[in-house]
Amino acid sequence: MEQFGHFLASAGYVDFISAIRHRCSVSESESDIQLSKAGHNGVVGANPEPCSERSSLMNVGRRVDYAIRALAYMAGQEQHRLIRRSEIEACQGIPRHFLSKILRSLVAAGFLESVAGARGGFRLHKPASEISFLQVYECFEGELCLIECLRDTGSSCSFTDGCTQIDVWKVARQKLFDYLDSVSIADVADSVGLQRRCSVTASVPAVAVESSETT
Repeated sequence: MEQFGHFLASAGYVDFISAIRHRCSVSESESDIQLSKAGHNGVVGANPEPCSERSSLMNVGRRVDYAIRALAYMAGQEQHRLIRRSEIEACQGIPRHFLSKILRSLVAAGFLESVAGARGGFRLHKPASEISFLQVYECFEGELCLIECLRDTGSSCSFTDGCTQIDVWKVARQKLFDYLDSVSIADVADSVGLQRRCSVTASVPAVAVESSETT
């Protein structure tokens, strides 16, 4: 998330925002005329009725989180090594009922290979460097979209034609799209496992305190 914060901070929106503000600017007299003609919902000449809702569709759910955990762990292991589901579950802290479904989806999407048998397991079907965060996200959540009207161009919102903010969301979506597409599973490969790393990290402060007390 810190990486993403730096990424957005360096995006440079000054000129773009200025253009949007210019587009939104309406003289005070024009605004008074518009409001005097509008109904209580603010639409000129419209009958008072509820506006259509516009919801956010950007959701990084548990399936995406668990899928990236599983792929990151497999990417950190020896090439072609078969990894059992129970090992991924234990090392990455993924609930069994979630993991089974996630692994099946990753196999179906072509990210993993499944080998049956007593000595079977899972392994990457393609190089980790060729699996992007964007691909994993869209595998489970569908097309990356920050707001509904960007996905549905068939006027899901009654204000689409005169909207002054839609261009902002278009640019934000494209920048997020490009960023997630540039980060691969190889960038977060984890040979140790989340559970072990977290337990080691948690024990460090206790050791430091104990050392300071003995000296």
